[in-house]
Amino acid sequence: MKHALNKSIALAAALLPSFISVQARAFSLWGPGAPLPVYKLAIVGRRFDPPSLSVPAGQKFKLIVSNKNAEPSEFESFTLHREQVVTAGAQTVVFLGPLTAGSYGFFDDFHSGVAGTLKVTDPKPAAKAGGAAETPSPAKP
Repeated sequence: MKHALNKSIALAAALLPSFISVQARAFSLWGPGAPLPVYKLAIVGRRFDPPSLSVPAGQKFKLIVSNKNAEPSEFESFTLHREQVVTAGAQTVVFLGPLTAGSYGFFDDFHSGVAGTLKVTDPKPAAKAGGAAETPSPAKP
């Protein structure tokens, strides 16, 4: 019995550096790195504010959805595969991306007719005639 216990301890000690290495690698891949850009969306009355939000393609980001109403609302999107209930006077965070360029609709499933659009734009849009190119900018925290 004592021999088996010593063997188990020796095996654990031998595997520990490998385990720590794998954990460190996973942390570097999925752990804290550069902060994600933050965009904000509010549900006010019977509308989203802003009704259309532009974000760059190919980038992960954080969407903070605030419910300014006295009743629960919902941020839902079939194309984004997200559904989040936002209680009255609260906010929720929705992590999205990276997304391809295009338009993605979202709506409040609790209140019919309340809808908006997430416009995902190419990160390097072509310059406008006679001016510089517009790039979407994240919300200030």
